Amino acid sequence: NRFHQLESLHEQLNQIQMQAFSLELDKSGYWAKPKIQFIAPSVQPLALINLQHTVQSVGLGLHFPIEKRPYRPHVTLQRKVNAPSVPLFQPNITCEFNTFSLYESVSGATGVKYIKRQTYPCAN
Repeated sequence: NRFHQLESLHEQLNQIQMQAFSLELDKSGYWAKPKIQFIAPSVQPLALINLQHTVQSVGLGLHFPIEKRPYRPHVTLQRKVNAPSVPLFQPNITCEFNTFSLYESVSGATGVKYIKRQTYPCAN
């Protein structure tokens, strides 16, 4: 049942040996179909790629629906943008990660809300 599936998910995510990593958000972009303006890394650290693959494997093993689009880490700056605005500057933001979190996306009348359900520490 759903409760046991979520319990197994939590147990397996808690076992992931994530390595801390830095992520440099150094490019801006626009996705026309969802009308989203964003910033993103030009290079994905190996630790992030490994974490994404591991989490996806856990989800597949527990029969959760998996996103079919390629994984593209980003930070959304604006939603429902008809045309991208010209960036005033080239982004150059470095983020340090030593945890990862499980979120639930909930669609509502005012849009999607992301609710943090659990945070997991890194291995080091």
